[in-house]
Amino acid sequence: MAATQNYELVLIFSELDATALEKVREGVKASFEKRKATVTEVKELGNRPLFHEKNHFKRANFNTWKFNAPSENLKLITNDLNVNSDVLKSMIVKAG
Repeated sequence: MAATQNYELVLIFSELDATALEKVREGVKASFEKRKATVTEVKELGNRPLFHEKNHFKRANFNTWKFNAPSENLKLITNDLNVNSDVLKSMIVKAG
């Protein structure tokens, strides 16, 4: 198993009420734990307008997450995010 590396993730969730949004966040955190990733920081950037409409949503909830994960599990994490219907977009970058 390779050593864990630091990553940053931008998550754009569909426009949900506060309780549904928290439930989706917990589900994403659970999938991270399943992939042996540790979330170190979560920043909620709030509900903002989208530049382009996505899946008929004009607004969305923006978040940034910092996490540690083994590099071989990164593809699995990306796949988990892609199949989640409440995640409109996601982008993972390696943090120095």
